[in-house]
Amino acid sequence: MEKKDNNNSLAEFLIRLYWMALGNFIMIILAIYVAVNNPESMMQINIFYFSNVVILIILRYIDIRYLNGLTTEREPAIIDHWKKYSVKLIIFSSILWLIMNFAKNYLSIKA
Repeated sequence: MEKKDNNNSLAEFLIRLYWMALGNFIMIILAIYVAVNNPESMMQINIFYFSNVVILIILRYIDIRYLNGLTTEREPAIIDHWKKYSVKLIIFSSILWLIMNFAKNYLSIKA
């Protein structure tokens, strides 16, 4: 029994670590790559970028639905919190992606 609890708490920790910190860090790094990379690698970077966004949304859903995720006020999160998070993340990540593409195309950022 003890070992199962440890595995479950490790999974909870890793899921929360990814959607709270690591996934956002990866999104920022990939956004920078969007701005500085050459055109032939853009498709792969864009796929990684938006796949990361989808993974963040899925992991937050898993956290709320199955792992008793909490809000920033330490209250139980509900699906409405997930919907708001998803909309905000999609808007933010899309704006960031557009800004980085603008920077690449119009400000001539080179690596």
